[in-house]
This record gives sequence, C-alpha cells and structure tokens, in this order.
Amino acid sequence: MCQQQFQAEVMDQLYQEMEMLVLKNNQYTAPDIIDKFKLYTQKTNDNCIIWIAGKQKDGYGIVNYNGKSQLAHRAAYELFVANIPENMCVCHKCDNPGCVNPDHLFLGSHKDNMNDMKLKGRRKNIGIKEKNGRAKLTIEKANKIRLEKKQGKTLKELSIIFNVGISTIGRVCRMENWK
Repeated sequence: MCQQQFQAEVMDQLYQEMEMLVLKNNQYTAPDIIDKFKLYTQKTNDNCIIWIAGKQKDGYGIVNYNGKSQLAHRAAYELFVANIPENMCVCHKCDNPGCVNPDHLFLGSHKDNMNDMKLKGRRKNIGIKEKNGRAKLTIEKANKIRLEKKQGKTLKELSIIFNVGISTIGRVCRMENWK
C-alpha cells in the first residue's frame, strides 16, 4: 500500500470518528461543516490535523461556522468535543495554531493560556518592557514616573504626562511593572 493511500485511509477513519463524536454530543451539525473539515485539513506526522484553508497572519485557521467567521480550532472543539463555556480559551497541547485535532485541544482560561505559553517558551517578548512593540513606556520613563510620584505628583497627573492609564501608573509605582 502506498503512503498516500495509507494517509487517505487514516484520514477517512479519523473523519468517521469525528462524525461519530458529533452525533455522540447530540449537537446539530450541518453536513457541510464536516465536509469543510474533510476538505480543508491535512494530517501531519505528529498527528496534528492542520487547517489548510483561510488563516490569520499568526497561523490560526478561520472557518465560517454557525453563521459567523471564527477560529477553526474553536469550531473543531465545539463540533467534536463539547460546547465552549463563556470566557474560556481553546488551547493547543501541540502549540500548533493551525491544528484542529480534537485530541490536541483543551479548555483553559486566558490566564491558563498565557501561563502555558510562558512555560513552553513561546512569545517570550510579549509584555517584556521595550521588547513589546506596543509598549508606551520605557525603563527610563518608568523610573521617572517613580521619581515624580515620590516628589508629589498624583497618579492622574502622571497618567496625563505619560499618556497611559492611571492603573498602569499605579502598577509602575508599586513595582508590579517595569521593575
């Protein structure tokens, strides 16, 4: 049996299992969404099932599901695992943003997702002072904020001077940020 035929049989078996999961969860599913997952995914050697249709710049797949455009891995979780509670993230065990394999997905809060990302060493520069391209402050400005606060300026005054929120100024002054 050639490799392509073997992969095709493995994919067919996987999609049959997915269809059974949809039925098991008693969810109404339009047949075309299953067809989309069959047509627009590809299995990799590490058992990821990659969404190969529309993607965001960061690699997350996009699918039209339940009348709206949404992330493919979230649609896969809802289709093949369970409904997603409000304010929950669908995280990847495999750290592959294009993966829609239900076995590679798990629920977590935003904080859980950020901690998972940090533990696995991904996106090291996000939230790290000047390395964050969206940062409005620098270490130099943070030190100046602390100095001016000690000299009697209010949080509100400092927030206006440095064009950031009062809560940001408070965190800088309490040494929670920009240490």
